[in-house]
Amino acid sequence: MESLEWIVGLVALALPLIFKLGKRREPARPMVDAEEAEEILPPLPPRPAATELVKGSLDQRLARLVDEAEVASREAKVSRATVAFAPTLDGFVIRHARALRREIAGGGVITGDTGRAVKELELVLAQVQSFIGQRRNPGLLHRLGDADTLAAACYQPVIDFAGSRNLRLTSARPVVELWSYDLATWTGFIPTGLAPIFLPSDFFERAAWWPAIAHEIAHDFLAAVPALDMRLRGQLGLVDEAAGRRPLQVVAGGGLGLDELSRVFGGWFEEIFCDVFATLMIGPAYGVAMRQLFATPGEPVSMAVVALGPSGWLHDSHPPRLLRLMACARVLELVDQARAAGRLIEEWTAIHGGSLPDAFYFPVGGQYLGIDASVVIEIGNVIVDALCNEQLSALDGFQLRSVPGVDFGPAMSARVELAAAQLLRREVPGVADPRAIVAGAVLVADAHPAREAETLALARRAILAFGTTEAPADAYVAPVSGEAAVGETAIWRQRFLLQVILGPPRVRDGRRRSL
Repeated sequence: MESLEWIVGLVALALPLIFKLGKRREPARPMVDAEEAEEILPPLPPRPAATELVKGSLDQRLARLVDEAEVASREAKVSRATVAFAPTLDGFVIRHARALRREIAGGGVITGDTGRAVKELELVLAQVQSFIGQRRNPGLLHRLGDADTLAAACYQPVIDFAGSRNLRLTSARPVVELWSYDLATWTGFIPTGLAPIFLPSDFFERAAWWPAIAHEIAHDFLAAVPALDMRLRGQLGLVDEAAGRRPLQVVAGGGLGLDELSRVFGGWFEEIFCDVFATLMIGPAYGVAMRQLFATPGEPVSMAVVALGPSGWLHDSHPPRLLRLMACARVLELVDQARAAGRLIEEWTAIHGGSLPDAFYFPVGGQYLGIDASVVIEIGNVIVDALCNEQLSALDGFQLRSVPGVDFGPAMSARVELAAAQLLRREVPGVADPRAIVAGAVLVADAHPAREAETLALARRAILAFGTTEAPADAYVAPVSGEAAVGETAIWRQRFLLQVILGPPRVRDGRRRSL
């Protein structure tokens, strides 16, 4: 693959406070109809509409915007669940709205950029009001808090690494919201300090959804570090997304060069990066989730078809599902999870009739061109290997897997195994890391589908919901359902042993002995 020098410029607008609201990034999977999802939550509060954009002068709209934001900020600060939104309201919405008012009052030139800035501030306010509104719903508070905690755990290694290596990170806090469509993120909110993640309506009923939060965090990571995407592509020899999504150009006689085939991976790079990141963070459970969400047993060929985006002629930014699964398996091999990688491919193959397509199908001139699957997969593996094993200049010379807290190493594997074992015994996991808890829950729910709701409930009891007063649960409480997996005598024996092992050392000769 040949390098292509390119520059990603910031939005060139007259006012420095204006930002471009990016599109929501959604994984390629069948959409879940909200009406078909089992309704177990109280009705959601209505999402506030953005302030009317056509009535009143810009100054009147800004005055109304400031008033609404000040009220929302005061109300947010009185609740543990919503206080974290006050900095966005005070430091972004209100501050920029007042700056615009001062410019207008001083006789500044009002242009289309000014109107766009007002509109975007109104949209940010409406979205923050929606976040706050959902957290005032008693039926949602602890559910959203658990997902917020998982998202924060996935993002914290990025925050710590950026701080230690002097990498500017323009986003600070992921925040989730329940909505009616597919899982998605909105990277355009980065200037506000928030990283919105939108959860599908059945998120809290399906264990497989939870690992995908790590994938959405990676989207924000890639966008929140200035020029990270550009510099990674430069080192890997990939073109930008717009160039990569153009259809394949077949030369006269039907020939296709390797460079041309490699070009399309520029269109898929962001999704591949996010899958690599999520697999490193969650481990084999991410592959299990991918298998559950992406499998199409009735249409096995569809896993290898290159989809078109909304335009109808550019490739979709998501690679074919088979390619994504193989990339996940490759990462697992690189982190010494070869057995899990082999099992993932075997299970995927069995679901789809016992064999995999021998070609990927690219839309070319109204038809589909089949290209040897092994060639396409190998190009993907080269990118995965480079992200995991090469010293990346964009990450200050670190490999992605060597970023502290990102690699799925022996310690994380042990925590996942412990969480899974306790969940199998119908115990609340005695593990602190939400990633390990969720990974264990996914593995147990996959092995015992009939116990999925119970497994998720136990896992969520071990996660301290953000914005609540939840305290760590006792890991040795009796099972919540079914026959007791551990008798009362055994429970007290375990507690006694822990007291002896973890308690303060004995006093000898009047002095404490410390390890």
